[in-house]
Amino acid sequence: MKRALLVLVLASSCLDFQRRVERCFDGGACVSSVGADAGVDGGGPAFVPFDAGFFCTEAFCWESPFPHGVKLDSVFAEGDDLVVAGSYGMLAERIGGQWRSFQSQHSRELPWRNLWGRSMTDLWLAGDARAWHRTATGWSAVGMSFPLANSQSVAGSSTDTFFSAGADVFRLDSGEWAMFVSAPGEVMSLSMAFGALHGAIRTSAPSGSVTNLANGTTWAFDAGSTYSLFATSTALFVTGERTVQLDATLRPQKLNDVLRAGVEAEQQLFAANVEGVGVMGAQGFRLERRTPLVNAMAAGRVPVAVGDHGLILERRDAGWVDPTPTASRGDVVAFIEREALQAVTADCELLERGTSGWTSRTLLPTERCADAVADGPSLVVLTAGGSVVEFDASLGQTGRESLGSGLEGRRLWRAESGALVVTTATDVFVKPPGGLFDAVRALGGTGAWGVSGRGSIARVCGLAQGGLADLDLSRNPPVVTPVPLLRADDCRAVLPLAAGGWAIASREQEFPHVLVVAADGTSRNITLNLQATFIEDLLETPRGIAVASDGYAFINAASPAVRVEPSNARFSEITTLALWKGRLFVGGQGASILQAPAP
Repeated sequence: MKRALLVLVLASSCLDFQRRVERCFDGGACVSSVGADAGVDGGGPAFVPFDAGFFCTEAFCWESPFPHGVKLDSVFAEGDDLVVAGSYGMLAERIGGQWRSFQSQHSRELPWRNLWGRSMTDLWLAGDARAWHRTATGWSAVGMSFPLANSQSVAGSSTDTFFSAGADVFRLDSGEWAMFVSAPGEVMSLSMAFGALHGAIRTSAPSGSVTNLANGTTWAFDAGSTYSLFATSTALFVTGERTVQLDATLRPQKLNDVLRAGVEAEQQLFAANVEGVGVMGAQGFRLERRTPLVNAMAAGRVPVAVGDHGLILERRDAGWVDPTPTASRGDVVAFIEREALQAVTADCELLERGTSGWTSRTLLPTERCADAVADGPSLVVLTAGGSVVEFDASLGQTGRESLGSGLEGRRLWRAESGALVVTTATDVFVKPPGGLFDAVRALGGTGAWGVSGRGSIARVCGLAQGGLADLDLSRNPPVVTPVPLLRADDCRAVLPLAAGGWAIASREQEFPHVLVVAADGTSRNITLNLQATFIEDLLETPRGIAVASDGYAFINAASPAVRVEPSNARFSEITTLALWKGRLFVGGQGASILQAPAP
């Protein structure tokens, strides 16, 4: 794929969404002309120019969040302008409402760690072997490389700039980096507080300290080994498994809330925890919006938060607004392959791919969803609480059946006859056409995970001791037949193959496996050497089997050795797959939806 030039593209394109994505595949700029009427929940500038050579690598292009879902770890804000940075060299800035990317400035296998600056034209960036500085003329490296490690954090005062790299802290002196202090462990974070530089120091033990690097005053952090610092005008906060507020003498005050980041603005402390963003008050943290994980915050004209899956939020008019053309931040749990490709999220939203991108409609506003299937023109949704809800073509609710109080809904499958099979943590339920759901008694109250099938036969897996069973849905009650001589531990997905065999997800010795069982009963056990525990979904394509296992892998059937082709790790947390109009789509956490041009 051709590498894209880093050019500024105005948001005046009238191309439809598919044409814009195709431009990404061709190495052009990923452009969105989406406005406040299509997925933006408060208006604001569109996400326009991004380096497609970065976002469309290995034949995948981001569709949602558009134009990327790469984790963001740092943000700097001044007025309405922003600079964001994160994983895989993700570096972009919004100036005057226009976005531009700078991925080519940095190794794409390393993350940017931290932004700090006095202004947009005096801004520093940590994460590389060298210190990077943004001035009025753009980005450039300053000074020699740090000797032992890539930089981890940057902070400063009105006159001094400091970088941490490994256990060392350096100060800028006449254009070069001079040793300021060497700490007894890795300096994870730097922050200016009470007129002095402080560092969060991680030691080899699962603990560490916060140290005033000017006078050596130390407070021991004794809960967890990963933590960071942020400061207000009156306090220094250190956060990890718990959050502690320190005064000028590093005397601690434990907070009831665990905060991931915070920023002082409008005479208030805006902060984030694992659930979302909000504000600190006299009664503690008050959640204002649920989001994917927030990793950093800053304040320009308004407070800004950034985090996982390309998350950017701005607080406007006492509410948090997503300024990107992203229809949802919910995890994708199922694709619905119709004339228009649709997806259902864990927040029970229905996403639809249209000419302007992805749009969202709420199905069940107060519930969580686990799976969904199409039933002709209607839609059937399985909730996480074990209810099956039916919707007509206009998304009007036409039926609801509860499988039992306290059940954990897992998977839903529809047979060609219209029969439905639901797996839960404790039971398997079957609903014949025109009938009601009933538990399959012959399974003995055993829960299951994966379910799929062909004709009137449904195969379920995830049973006790790695067992599999076939359900003959043409019989009433269904006849249960254990699958002999096959075992699939921790199975979450099964897939009938066109040639008559099956693909079955499994796990052995902490590695995901795929059992490919031919129609004659012979089988092959394929190890997927991925950093994942479970296989969440399997999909047959004309060339082989696509696998969602946190990341994405492809088993190439044309190769005698059955070559496994993993995708780049940046496309992580993938849980579901679809083949729609000859294109492969993968979906997962944080509304991630990516497209490949050919399966």
